[in-house]
Amino acid sequence: DTCSQSNNALINERMISLFYSAQGELDTKACVPLERTVKQIDNALLIPLIQGTLFAAWQNSYYFNNNILIPSTQEFLPEGYVLAQSILPIIANVDVEAAKYISGVMVDDFPFPTRDKVSKHAVVFDAVKRALTKMDGVDCKQIGSIGGQGFCPGDSDPTSPSSRLTLSSIVILMTVGLPL
Repeated sequence: DTCSQSNNALINERMISLFYSAQGELDTKACVPLERTVKQIDNALLIPLIQGTLFAAWQNSYYFNNNILIPSTQEFLPEGYVLAQSILPIIANVDVEAAKYISGVMVDDFPFPTRDKVSKHAVVFDAVKRALTKMDGVDCKQIGSIGGQGFCPGDSDPTSPSSRLTLSSIVILMTVGLPL
């Protein structure tokens, strides 16, 4: 879960805390701790950008796959384009191939993407998941999940047949009496 009990984004609360820490470190001229805090702020700022990129990829895919092409749904194309552009240099620093995959889905054909490309949110999800494992200081748990898919190693893709029980599997298990 990425929200606090007060319904605020945990990453926002973390950033506010880091800003206060940095202010205190500046006031006391504590340069070494300030350097660490600034790096933590850099990493924390990536979280909403990554979340936004993933959400836009998911929305674009949903709308294009379901032929919902009304103006209010098209906002995710430019939003995804901008958000993807914001994380691509950072992703490319750790995984050039992952950056190319994200760019191929969200950037390359903007503003007139093909349905074939823009509807492949799973490509973006996999690329981000792969890159996150190589990004020091970025906690994949802070990204959360979308459509049931998390972005940490070991999180499964709920659309994969191997990661979910199918209706026929459940019927068979219930028939033989095995507890679910």
